[in-house]
Parts: sequence; structure tokens; C-alpha cells
Amino acid sequence: MSEKTSKILKAAGKFKYPLIILALGILLMLLPTGKAQSRGADANASDEEERMEYVLSSVSGAGDVRVMLSDSGAVVVCQGADDAGVRLDVMNAVCAYTGLTSDRVTILKIQDKLNGEAAK
Repeated sequence: MSEKTSKILKAAGKFKYPLIILALGILLMLLPTGKAQSRGADANASDEEERMEYVLSSVSGAGDVRVMLSDSGAVVVCQGADDAGVRLDVMNAVCAYTGLTSDRVTILKIQDKLNGEAAK
């Protein structure tokens, strides 16, 4: 140890260990957290959702498609969901892309915009 370090440790005396712990605590608080990465993950999920919407809308009979992805599952809402063949094709595509099992993927029919309005 250098002479300067020895003088500092001698001056700190019985407080040197609490000071070391305090310095380590401050250092740990300055380290980056995962929050900035989670924002990037949200943007990445949004990009994946858009890509899936684009590809799934190309499935024959699917029509307009909306996708929501999470760590635990996926929800797909599309116009052609009332057709069992379309649902199966969409389900297979989502499972293949995400690696999710079919019990974690939900396919729903998109609500018609005129649905619920009085027909004239």
C-alpha cells in the first residue's frame, strides 16, 4: 500500500468498513438497471406484432388481422376466424413463429364495424 492510502485508512479508523460498504452501495446504485432494456423489449414486441400482422393477413381467408404478444401467450383477432381452416392456419403460423404451444394462443373473430348498429 502507498503511504497516502495508509494515511487515509488510518484517518478513517473504525469507520473504514462502513465507508467501504457505503462506497459499494453507491457504486451499485449507479449501475444500469433492466428498465431501459424493457423499453427496448416493448418496441421489439411491437415490431414483432406488426410483422406477424403483415404475414398473417396474407393467410388465405384471414382478412384484417390484429396481434398482441406477451411472454405468456398470443391473441390474434382476424376477420376469417369464423372459418375453422383459417383458424388452424393462423394457429399453426403463430405457434411456429413464437414457439408457443396452441393452448397459449387465442384466435378470435374481429367485430364487424356495423355490428350493433341498427340496419336501415
